[in-house]
Amino acid sequence: MKNTAQLIKKLASFSRLHREIELTLFDYLKGIVPEGFIFKERKNPLGPGYIEKNIFSILFLSIYDSIGIPDRRQRLYGMLNHSVRGIVTSTDNILDRENKFMLPVRFGKEGFFPSIMHILLFDRLLYRVLIDAERDGLLSGISAIVVENTLFRALLEIGLEEAGEERGVDEIIKPQRVLAEVHTQKGGNLLRLAFVAPRLIETDKAIKDRLMLADRGVFSIGMALQCIDDITDIKIDLKDRRHNYLVSLIWHEGRKREKQGLEEMIESPDRVQNVSETFSQSVAQAVHYAITEAVRGFRILQGAGFWIDAEYAINLLKILFRLRGVSELVRFFPENPITEAGENPYYDQSFGVPLQ
Repeated sequence: MKNTAQLIKKLASFSRLHREIELTLFDYLKGIVPEGFIFKERKNPLGPGYIEKNIFSILFLSIYDSIGIPDRRQRLYGMLNHSVRGIVTSTDNILDRENKFMLPVRFGKEGFFPSIMHILLFDRLLYRVLIDAERDGLLSGISAIVVENTLFRALLEIGLEEAGEERGVDEIIKPQRVLAEVHTQKGGNLLRLAFVAPRLIETDKAIKDRLMLADRGVFSIGMALQCIDDITDIKIDLKDRRHNYLVSLIWHEGRKREKQGLEEMIESPDRVQNVSETFSQSVAQAVHYAITEAVRGFRILQGAGFWIDAEYAINLLKILFRLRGVSELVRFFPENPITEAGENPYYDQSFGVPLQ
């Protein structure tokens, strides 16, 4: 499997499953939200762009299937993922003053109120899904409250890092600290949210072992993608005084010319128009880290039974770069990324584990 067309074909079946999961959650809405607030979706939601919009949700479903998780619990985890994703997206709306919504409901067009209502709704959906799963015997004897509380604590851990940057930071910390203290949460652990519930609920030893591998793999992929986001968001992060891996590389390890360019950007973030040209050495270094880390993640996933091999992962990464609007960074890809064996050194196995 080595080309984009085959990848899209493979993912198409899981995109249909994801759509069924969305519709199931929409049915829950009818018992929560007054009818006048619910609107009809467009006729063909599975049209062009659906896979791109939901790429990670669909990939997670594909990973569950590769691991051998039974169909009913694949659907359960898909509904939990969509609910958690909705909470995260709606919270980001408030922090970033955006309006990205994942439910066919309208609570006004502007202000914080629509996002707050979506957070409340997704929390209700999460609870309802877990209560029904417990009733139907899908939680393997784990109580719905334990799963919900464990997910909440995982979200809290990620949120605390974001909160620490909300009012801006006063120090450009070293690149290793950005990875260890910032990207572990908003990159690696963010993707690991999809494996909190499965690690709690699944009881088959072979499946649990593969889940642990998958958990490690997606952590590395999340770390990689956050590095790319930092390249994309460098101007925004400078304006908001947030931690940024590329800024840290330039400040602590960049050449004199790059440091001068960064000083100009700190004074006026819009002064530099072409980031990849002005900071080409540091951008290449950041992309190299991202690609080697992502390949490490896909190799670990392959060990868990996932169908994308490390060689093909490069093509998938090019798709992800395009989705993030940074196709021009593909020229910085290392030709033969050499990935160290084993897990990322910042991986913490205790994330998403219930309190004893």
